[in-house]
Amino acid sequence: MMRIAINQRKRDGGAINSVIRNFIFVFLLIYISFQSFSINANEKKSIYIIRDAEIEFFLQHLINQILIIKKKEINSISPIILLDNSLNAFVIGNNKIYVNTGLIQNAESIEEIYGVLSHELGHLFLGHIQSRKNYKKNNSKNFALGALTLLGISLTKRDSNLTGLILASKDLILKNLSKYSRQQEMEADIFAIKTLNQMDVSLKGLKQFFDKIDIKNKILINPMFNYYSSHPSPENRIELINNYAARSKQKLKKVLDFKYFQLKLDYLKIKTYLYSQNVKYLDTKKNHTNQLLQNYLEMSKFYLIGDISSALSKINLIKLEEPSNPYIFHLAGDFHFEINEIDKAVLNYETSIYLSKYNDIEKNSLLKLSLAKALIKKNNKKNLIKGFNILEEIIPFENSSTLLWRLIAESAGKIDKKSIAYVALAEEQLIKNNFKKAKQFALLGLKDKNLNFSYKLRAEDIINLKRKR
Repeated sequence: MMRIAINQRKRDGGAINSVIRNFIFVFLLIYISFQSFSINANEKKSIYIIRDAEIEFFLQHLINQILIIKKKEINSISPIILLDNSLNAFVIGNNKIYVNTGLIQNAESIEEIYGVLSHELGHLFLGHIQSRKNYKKNNSKNFALGALTLLGISLTKRDSNLTGLILASKDLILKNLSKYSRQQEMEADIFAIKTLNQMDVSLKGLKQFFDKIDIKNKILINPMFNYYSSHPSPENRIELINNYAARSKQKLKKVLDFKYFQLKLDYLKIKTYLYSQNVKYLDTKKNHTNQLLQNYLEMSKFYLIGDISSALSKINLIKLEEPSNPYIFHLAGDFHFEINEIDKAVLNYETSIYLSKYNDIEKNSLLKLSLAKALIKKNNKKNLIKGFNILEEIIPFENSSTLLWRLIAESAGKIDKKSIAYVALAEEQLIKNNFKKAKQFALLGLKDKNLNFSYKLRAEDIINLKRKR
């Protein structure tokens, strides 16, 4: 009887030990995977910020429509575009909303993007940000400041434009250290639904987005790595939207109409692949029934393989069909600049600026930045002065752009305004987080007793700046 009891305990113990061993094995697999994930997160990572006049205008327009319906000041929140293929957008608490190119690439309608932007702005307007900032401090070990390198890119590859480098790097780190509660996510969903209804925007777009998230969740093997695990389940969110979406009779759109031109979502999607240089993806898109879209696609393919002349032939066909679209002419200017056809680049940039005014587009600072860059490239006194004056005009709108300050430094130095050049170099170094060099250049600028008052204030502010730890 004793032996039977002992054997029974052994069998029970063996079964229990087997369960424990299996548990330990699974735990170790998860732990190893997690450690691998943590190591990858701490490796040097480059984050690319896109500066594109057309995409920024598109997103700013959508954001402004939300701000108007919520009785907020237009342009008080601006988009920053990240070259990232994940379906995401986020806010941190300042006046910026970060949008991944993946959101645009995967969107089937403009309403889908409207829905995501409304959700993220909901977090901001509902006061959810502070709870993110108070998220457990010990998580900061998983993502160090030094792990990020922010790089700005434009289609003209010679330029790097680190717009808002310091601000953006801190924001991206804070995003990785924090998360919203499920309740807050649901509140943001409800905010988005109510906002879209107020705007008479179809909820079917928001439902499209959550349908994609649902599919993505089912594909992911390990939920530990699922970004959306902190969110309510897609099924619950889709059910919530379905209660309202049935009333949405509006059609989904891929085109926005402006005064004398249209913005096409399909154009923007293709353009994001230009920035990521994903020619393989574009090759999968063979023939469009819409000849205009087909020309845009072929233009993009030619550009990515380095055949700029053929790309320009295609863009000229598009200009014939869309003679009032400022962004087509701006893109043509970029292509001409790329192959050093500066006079043609200037002509196209000037046309893009004219058309932006013709279409009542108030913010055209990136178009003017491109024109100034081309004028300075011509490298004669008349055009250097003209370029310098344009740059000074757009300082209020582009003062966090390294390209702006670098061009001011270059042009000022060549028209005998060396003290201004030093202050511009100081501003550029400040954006790059090089406080020591920034102060050195600022001191050089202040040696000129006749330094322009506004630049003198900038230099003094840099010298008096205390670096935050």
